[in-house]
Amino acid sequence: MVVTAAQYGGKLSALCDDLEGLTHEVETAQELILRRVLDGLSEAARDGLGILSLSDIPLEGDEAKALLRTTLAIDDKAVAARFRELRSTGLIESYSDGRVKIHDALRLLGRGHLEGQGNDAVRAAQIALKDIVSASLRRHWEPGKLHFYLRLLAVVGDIKTLVQFGTDELFHELGVLPEVLQFLENAVAAEDVEAEDRFWALDGLIFSAMKRGAIEEAVAFNEASAGLLAEGQLGPDERLAHGMKTINILAAQEDEAGVRETIAEVIELLPDTPQHLRIFRYNAALAMFKLGNYELTIDEVSEIIQEYYELLGIEPADVMGRNSPELLPLIRHVPDYVDHAKHLADALDLNAQALQHVGRVSPFGRIHSMKFYEIAHAFDSLVRVGQDLADEFLDRNDFIGARQVMETNLIPIVLQLKILDRIVPVRSQYAVILAYCGAFDAAEQEMARLLPYAEGLSEEGRAVLLKSAQTGWPNPRSRPPSSVAASCPDTSYDPATNQEGWP
Repeated sequence: MVVTAAQYGGKLSALCDDLEGLTHEVETAQELILRRVLDGLSEAARDGLGILSLSDIPLEGDEAKALLRTTLAIDDKAVAARFRELRSTGLIESYSDGRVKIHDALRLLGRGHLEGQGNDAVRAAQIALKDIVSASLRRHWEPGKLHFYLRLLAVVGDIKTLVQFGTDELFHELGVLPEVLQFLENAVAAEDVEAEDRFWALDGLIFSAMKRGAIEEAVAFNEASAGLLAEGQLGPDERLAHGMKTINILAAQEDEAGVRETIAEVIELLPDTPQHLRIFRYNAALAMFKLGNYELTIDEVSEIIQEYYELLGIEPADVMGRNSPELLPLIRHVPDYVDHAKHLADALDLNAQALQHVGRVSPFGRIHSMKFYEIAHAFDSLVRVGQDLADEFLDRNDFIGARQVMETNLIPIVLQLKILDRIVPVRSQYAVILAYCGAFDAAEQEMARLLPYAEGLSEEGRAVLLKSAQTGWPNPRSRPPSSVAASCPDTSYDPATNQEGWP
């Protein structure tokens, strides 16, 4: 705290940024103590510590050994010697499943030691770690591991791979990764980056902006991609992608004439394949929905839903009463089945929204959509649709159903996966649902825990939270009957006893 007050004007975040970048000028007391431990190691062990300190996540034992073997060009015997010395001093944190990680307290000094070996040594270790994490992801997918891999791609400047991720819908289901989006923007601005890579980086930025509702950003990025197309170096795939994005932007701007004109242009570019036609039809249906043509949306998207069920080799009846793990073995595991599951979930969600706008109900649309989002690992969309489902239950005065959606599905997911953009909105919605269930004290306590986080939220997130707080709880005249409130299970989440913990 002394360093924070004296050197950073009390701004802890500024100190953390400098520590992360190894650009702080005053050594902390902890560093002084730990440096004595580091100085007691052999040079070989310090080299190993520095390399392993690059990993933010635990590595499997064989992965950690491969990292040292590859980076230092040493044999298994030398690797084992370094591990023995690091273990004997307690610097390696071991997990029950065999994974290992340098203790966080030592990682800062370890990285500093590696930096002292020169840029070539740092880059070699980063590239080796990137390749190891890439192979690890193929064996076992984890959100935290993927986040770390994306950051590694940005650090080593692997433009092509990162741009490929940026154009993948599932990449944007991880929540906004500012450092990765910034990397895509840098790739767009770099003159030495090929036009094709710059275009697809823009495509990913447009998708991200649209998902966040940042229409002005999307328009600016789309104009830049149009400029690249005008240079004449790109092909039909790029023109098709640009047309699809333009349709969605114009629909968000409620420009129906522009949408219909662009749809006609895109049809001329569209390859005559079922896959391209389905994606185009969904985008056109989404545009019609944004323009308020709900019946047309329902007709089109209902056919698309049936097509995706056929591609996956199942029927809607197969989804009834089955959770995602039970449903997965029934699906036809074709190479694109994850994409098919994601697109089916999108179509089910869009259909449910359109039906709701015309006063009709899709009894299982959102529930089934959530199951396919889970299969596709599209957790951000899963939570969003789950929130809509909870609101749907509230509209039907099914307060118990709304609470169960929160406690059974949404809260565990946002906690386990640490979907930061969703945690506060989910919790504020949960507080309102607690109030509808008659748990007024629990609701007020929940909101009291949330309000201190308002300043750290995005402008949109802060507005949602403050609106919930200012609106107040349901009017006493609209409270559920005591019999209904009493039947709401008393299982509200308590941060003091929840092992995962609220932020």
